[in-house]
Amino acid sequence: MTPAVAFPPRAVSTVAMRKEASELRKSLKPLLEKRRRARINDCINQLKKLIVPLMGKDNCRYSKLEKADILELTVRFLNDVPKTPTNDTTVSYREGYEACLKRVSALLPRTSLDRKTCERVHDFVQQSLRTTSPPCHTCSSRTSSSARSPLQHETLSNRKCINMSRRENRASVTPERAHDAPRIAAQAVWRPCSYEPMHSFQSQKMMSESMSAPNSQSSCPSIQICRMMRPDDANIVGNVHGGTILKMIEEAGCIIGTRHCNTQPGDRCVAALARVERTDFLYPMFIGEVAHVSAEITFTSKRSVEVQVNVESENILTGAKKLTNKATLWYVPLSLQNVDKIIEVPSIEYSSPDKEELGRKRYEAQKLERLQTKEKNTEIITPVFTPEPYTVGFSHSSLIHLVGPSDCTLHGFVHGGVTMKLMDEVAGIVAVRHCKTNVVTASVDAINFHRKIKKGCVITISGRMTFTSNKSMEIEVFVDADQLVDKVESKYRAATAFFTYISLDKQNKPLPVPPLKLETKEEQKRFDEGNQRYLQNKAKRVAEKEQKQ
Repeated sequence: MTPAVAFPPRAVSTVAMRKEASELRKSLKPLLEKRRRARINDCINQLKKLIVPLMGKDNCRYSKLEKADILELTVRFLNDVPKTPTNDTTVSYREGYEACLKRVSALLPRTSLDRKTCERVHDFVQQSLRTTSPPCHTCSSRTSSSARSPLQHETLSNRKCINMSRRENRASVTPERAHDAPRIAAQAVWRPCSYEPMHSFQSQKMMSESMSAPNSQSSCPSIQICRMMRPDDANIVGNVHGGTILKMIEEAGCIIGTRHCNTQPGDRCVAALARVERTDFLYPMFIGEVAHVSAEITFTSKRSVEVQVNVESENILTGAKKLTNKATLWYVPLSLQNVDKIIEVPSIEYSSPDKEELGRKRYEAQKLERLQTKEKNTEIITPVFTPEPYTVGFSHSSLIHLVGPSDCTLHGFVHGGVTMKLMDEVAGIVAVRHCKTNVVTASVDAINFHRKIKKGCVITISGRMTFTSNKSMEIEVFVDADQLVDKVESKYRAATAFFTYISLDKQNKPLPVPPLKLETKEEQKRFDEGNQRYLQNKAKRVAEKEQKQ
C-alpha cells in the first residue's frame, strides 16, 4: 500500500485578494452611505427643533419642512442676530460727559442758587457742550491694561521686581540724589462763588416734586408679570382655561392703569374695566408652562385709559417661547371716596403724532360701539325645556354666582377678570354640550362692561349658541346682576360678549363642529349676524397675514 502524499497548501493569488477587497468595499459602501445620510438627517432634525422655536414658530405647524427650508431658516436667523458693537472708550466718555452737563443744566432752576449764579453755570455748561471734551486717559489706560493676557502681566511684574532690585543695589553704592518731581498743572475748574451743597433730603424733595407735578407727562408706562400654570388652571385634558388667561390679562391692565392714574395729585383712584376689545387665542397653553403677561398704556383720553396686553407662554424645559394672546382693554379711574366720580386721567407722551391719532380713532370707534351694544341689553334669555339635540335650547347654559369679598376690589366692586373667567366657563359648557368633545377658546370679541357689580349681588351668567361654521362655534354670553340686600333697583344687564370655540381631538387637532339647528326667526337672525362677524374676522386675518408677508 502506497503512503499518502501530503501536498503543500495552495497559495492565494494577489488578484483574488484584490478582487475580494473590491467586493467588500462595494458591499460596505451602501452601508456607509446610509449611516452618513442618517447622521445628516439627525443633525438637520435637531437643527429644526432648535431653530423653529427661536424664530417664534410652532414645531407642530412646521412638522413637514424640507432640508433646504431648515437651512434657509437657520441662515436667516443668524443674519438677523444683532451684532454686539464694540464701543470706543473715548466715545463713551464723551457721551457720559455731555449727559452729565445736560443733567446739571436741567437741575439748575430747582436749586437755591441766585439768578446770576445760575446764568453763569448755564453759560459754562453751554460752552463746555460746544467744545470737544478731552478723552479719558484713565479709561484708556484701564482698557489697555485689561486687554493684556495673564502671561504679559506676569512678565511685566517680573521686570518690575528686577528693576526695583537693581535700583536698590545702586542706591547702596551711590548716594541718593533728590530729584524735583515735575508738578502737573491742574486744569482750572470754574466754581460758583455762592455755591452751597445740597442735602440729601432736599434732592429727594426735588425728585418727589418733579414726579408729582400735575403738568408733567410720562412716557408710555409698562409692566410684566409671570405665573406658572397649575392643574387648577386647566381642563381635564391639560389645556389652560381661556378664563384663567383673561383674568391674568385684566390683573395686569388693572395694575398699570391704577398706577398711572395715581401719578397725579388729588383723589386716590382705582382703574375699573370698561371694555375688552377682540382677543385672539393664537396658541393653546398647557400645565407646567410659564405665562408672561406684559401690559403697556398706549392711549389716554380725558376719562379713560387704553392698555395693550401681550401674553407669552414659556416651556421651562426647552426655553421656547411663543405669543399666545393679544388684548386691548379700556379702563376708567373711579375715586375711592366716591365710586360714581370718574377722575381725570393724566396724559402720556407719544413717540409720534401718528400714534396719538390712531389711538384717538380707536377711542372713538369703541365709544360708538359701546353705545350701540348698550341699546340691545333689554333682551332676556328664556330657557327651553326638553329641546332637541344640536339646537340652541339644547346647549343653553346658566351659572349663578354670589359675589363675595375675594371677588371685589378695594371699594367693593367685582374685578373684571373674575367676570370674564365666569363668562368663559359658561361659554365652555355651552360648547361642550353642543359637540361633546374637548373644546378650547379660540377668540373673544369685544367684552362690554355696561354697569358695575357690587359685593353681595347674585350674578347670573347665561350663554347660548348663535353660529357654527365647519370648525368653530360662536357663543353669546350675558351677565345679569341682582342685589339681595338694600335692593334699590331690579335686575340689570352688567356685561355682554361673544366667545368663539373650536373642537379638538386627543392630538389637539381641530374637529368638525356639528351644524346648529335653527327653529325660530330670531335664531336665524342671530345666525346671520354671527356669519357676518365670522367672515369679517376671517378677512382681517387674511389681510394681516398678507401684510406680514
